[in-house]
Amino acid sequence: MKQISRSLSVLFFITILMASLTFAACNNNTNAGDKSPVVSDSVKKDSIAQVKDENGTGEPYDASKYKSTYDDISKFFAGMTVDSTSEIAPLFKTNAWKSYSKGFSGRWDGLEKKRLAPIREWAATELKDISADCKTLFYPFGGPDFLFANTFFPAFDNFVLIGLEPVGQLPNLNKLQPNVLNAYLNSLQTSLNTLTTGGFFKTIDMASDFQQGRVNGTVPVLLIFLAKTGNRVLDIEYIKMDKTGKLTYEKSDITESKLKTRYDGVLIKFTDKEAKTVKRLYFFSTDLSDAGFPKKADFQQFINNMKPFAAMAKAASYLMHQGGFNGIRDFVVNNASYMVQEDSGIPLKYFDATKWERRFYGTYTAPIPMFAGRVQKDLQAEYRKKDNVKPLPFGIGYYWEPGRSNLMFGIRKP
Repeated sequence: MKQISRSLSVLFFITILMASLTFAACNNNTNAGDKSPVVSDSVKKDSIAQVKDENGTGEPYDASKYKSTYDDISKFFAGMTVDSTSEIAPLFKTNAWKSYSKGFSGRWDGLEKKRLAPIREWAATELKDISADCKTLFYPFGGPDFLFANTFFPAFDNFVLIGLEPVGQLPNLNKLQPNVLNAYLNSLQTSLNTLTTGGFFKTIDMASDFQQGRVNGTVPVLLIFLAKTGNRVLDIEYIKMDKTGKLTYEKSDITESKLKTRYDGVLIKFTDKEAKTVKRLYFFSTDLSDAGFPKKADFQQFINNMKPFAAMAKAASYLMHQGGFNGIRDFVVNNASYMVQEDSGIPLKYFDATKWERRFYGTYTAPIPMFAGRVQKDLQAEYRKKDNVKPLPFGIGYYWEPGRSNLMFGIRKP
């Protein structure tokens, strides 16, 4: 646990040092459908087999099954308008929301042009060898970073993100007083200020950043990223995990009675612009150290039920380079079919060249000074083979500036 605390403190310092980007949105979208609120206390328990069936069938999207409640909320948080029939339409006329939305727009446009568009173009070419049956991304240490996950893998149906940030819940926006709404939006923007130009969040408990009654976790941030990547939010379920990793699902409830309940995960169902299938975004707030992850056999099986899957590591604080995180490292190496990472993820030596095809991009000399002890000599040797390294047209990770970053795309050999 001391290693975890030290690593989190280091990552917090780096994030504060480098955080320079706030997010914006000014798109105008309309949204149709039944506007009645989704409020339910019903609880369902899914076995692993049921979860496998649910994730593996590519459930066709049927608009009549879903209300627009959560999509309207996602657009509210993203600074995007909805039609006048929405139950929360009056909130879009408040000065607090107008100021919030206006303050977002220019910076988001810059993010799109400088980072997201180049990544999208690169991924369409360089990740095209991912097989059509691979539809899941496993993203340990990613926190609520659905934005970059979806930008790299827009065609995937399942996203499993893990961090230490609290899950949190949604407020009942219609019941917030104007001053409280304004404070909530300010707190939400503050949480986005911690996302750096490298595209990662600090991993210490976000709850310490917010006062009681304001943003209390990652769900609003996830909704912003879903809306800004052109997806429609359909439904939300909260998840509890027992000591073995078994998952229990509970329908979202935006009434006051549930707001203090602590959950271990959230499932957000959504559909993309093509609106053909129901996709799933999972975020889990859980310990990935050897003190936690290896003991959660059911959770590991839950992920393996989505095979084949790709894995991703970005700004991972070099945790899998050291003892104490062997379980999660070995799980990825032994089970993923593809790996996209920069050098702070899993050391190159664990991707045996006889078992993995390894493609290198960008430039690598050494980690930033704070992680100077994590130099990989074998990775340096690979990058000295200039003919085997392709350009990387964007920055990523701790060296977020273009021309200084590295990326590896690994493909498991048959």
